[in-house]
Amino acid sequence: MSFRRIAAGFAFVAFLSVAAEAQDIVRLRNGKVLSGVIAFEGDSKAGFVLRRWDTGGEIFVRWSQIPDAEAYRIRTRIASPAEAVGGQDLIDAVRIVTNQARELVGIILSEKDGNISIKTREGIQQTHKSAEIHREPVRVKESDVYLPEEMIDRRAKGVADGDFAKLVELGHFSSSIRVYAKAQEFFKRAQAVAPLDRVEEMKGLVNAMGVRIVEDNAEKALAAARKLAGEYQFDAAIAAAQKFLAEFNETSVAKANLNIVSEIENRKKDYFKDRDKVLAGDVPEVWRTVRATLISKYTTSKFTLQLAREAIAKLDEEIIAEVAKKLNASADEVARHWDQRTEKKYRTVSMKDGTWIHRGGQDGGLDYQGDGSDDLDDFKRRFGDGQDPKKKPPLGQKLETQIEWWQNASNSMRREWLECLYADSSGRVKKEKEDVIERDCGPCKGQGKIKQTRGAKQVECICHECHGCKKVLTIKYW
Repeated sequence: MSFRRIAAGFAFVAFLSVAAEAQDIVRLRNGKVLSGVIAFEGDSKAGFVLRRWDTGGEIFVRWSQIPDAEAYRIRTRIASPAEAVGGQDLIDAVRIVTNQARELVGIILSEKDGNISIKTREGIQQTHKSAEIHREPVRVKESDVYLPEEMIDRRAKGVADGDFAKLVELGHFSSSIRVYAKAQEFFKRAQAVAPLDRVEEMKGLVNAMGVRIVEDNAEKALAAARKLAGEYQFDAAIAAAQKFLAEFNETSVAKANLNIVSEIENRKKDYFKDRDKVLAGDVPEVWRTVRATLISKYTTSKFTLQLAREAIAKLDEEIIAEVAKKLNASADEVARHWDQRTEKKYRTVSMKDGTWIHRGGQDGGLDYQGDGSDDLDDFKRRFGDGQDPKKKPPLGQKLETQIEWWQNASNSMRREWLECLYADSSGRVKKEKEDVIERDCGPCKGQGKIKQTRGAKQVECICHECHGCKKVLTIKYW
């Protein structure tokens, strides 16, 4: 990361992100503090590479040059994103869809008298068997059902106070998912029963977790101050920044952000000196952030397909109102600066196998209406001839309905579908004619129908992928 970007970091999104970047701080044994991006390259057993923010150069830092607690903090800090995923269990769960378009993913606790109690990440949810329209077994990550503290409690159940190995394992797991207070508690318990040759190691881990707790709180305080400044609440931001420096002056986060108060004050001066210019820089970034948040909101199972489409039709109005609130600006200012944006941050989205919903493909029903007879028999079947309609079994197979597609689609698929709908319909996106791409459907090769043999007859049925609309819609916009 370049120093130039740091200097420009008060654009809203960059302004918020510095708290996360501040974790790449190295405190040496001699008291010197270095800042940059840490990379484990070369001989990682000996140390690591630090790409400096201030000079742009690289230096190799040996583990022997930094305190043990700091070494552990860096190792767990850099490794924790992977560990937090890799350390999780995949668990057997169920996915239930109800007729209120609720989607419940979790562990069934009880089913009595038609009442279903299911443990989800949001807590224990209730539904009734009569409302259930779809149920399937799924394998999900632990974090899709349990909160971090609950994940720890599951592992800690039955672990005895004298089980040194398990206590250490619990401490490392708690650290990997950033529950540092729990990690410290487990390491303290492990220290009490540690073999003599590992007591000092446990003391180091306890101290390291203490450092992480304080550093974590410092990062949160810094992020809160930056958020206030990003929303142009400068006086409150300055007060929060001063409090942050006073309370966390010994942390690496504070030492890397000693100029935070002056930065916010300069930001305040720039804002009042040339407010329009500041808004021109901030509005586009905040717009994109708010847009992403709102689209994700309408992706959830709380919204039916109809409600989600209605929301997308009004999305620009909602974005403008939200951005105006965040930036203390008028709706006209927000709309003007968004429309006048010059930086082309492209996004490419596709409706994939849901294109037919937007393009008028067949909604449910059968993919073939005939019964495999000749044209005359087919005509009689359609319009009646007094014969028993059950004389020949229908050869048509059921097509998915719009509602079924929405209920069965993953959250990521729903999200991309909605964003593609927005890109196709919004008057506030920019795209060229060639950026709206309609490719032939793969299974039917753009014909809308597929020939198949059913009941010893060759029939031409509607494609189950495109539902007869022949195309897959992809849009590139900015």
